[in-house]
Amino acid sequence: MRLYALLSECPQLHRKPGRALEGVSSSFYYDIWNVNYLSKIKWDDVTDEIAQRHAVREQKLALELSAAKRERDFYLTKVDKSRALNSIEERMKEKQKVQQESGKISDFPSEQFAAKVI
Repeated sequence: MRLYALLSECPQLHRKPGRALEGVSSSFYYDIWNVNYLSKIKWDDVTDEIAQRHAVREQKLALELSAAKRERDFYLTKVDKSRALNSIEERMKEKQKVQQESGKISDFPSEQFAAKVI
C-alpha cells in the first residue's frame, strides 16, 4: 500500500505512453497503470485461479485418457474374439475336410460351420 501511495504522488510517472522520461523507460507506464487500477486484486487470488485452471485442465486430460483407454480395450477384446472365432472356424473346416477325405459323414449339419458375426 505504501508503494501505491508513493507512486500515485509522483507526478512524473503519470505520463502518456511513448513519451520517455529521464531515467525511466516507457515500459514502467503499464506497470504503474497496473498498480493504480488493479490495486484490489490480491496475488493469492491470482495464484488460486491459476491453480484451479490447472486442476481443471488435468481433470479433462485424465477424463480423455480414460475414455481412450476404454475404447482401446473394447477394440482389443473384439480383435481377440474375432481371432478366437476364426481359429475355431479353421479347425472346424479342417476337421470337416479330414472327415470328407476319409469317407466319414459328419454328424453336424453344414450350417453349424457358417461364420458368425458379432
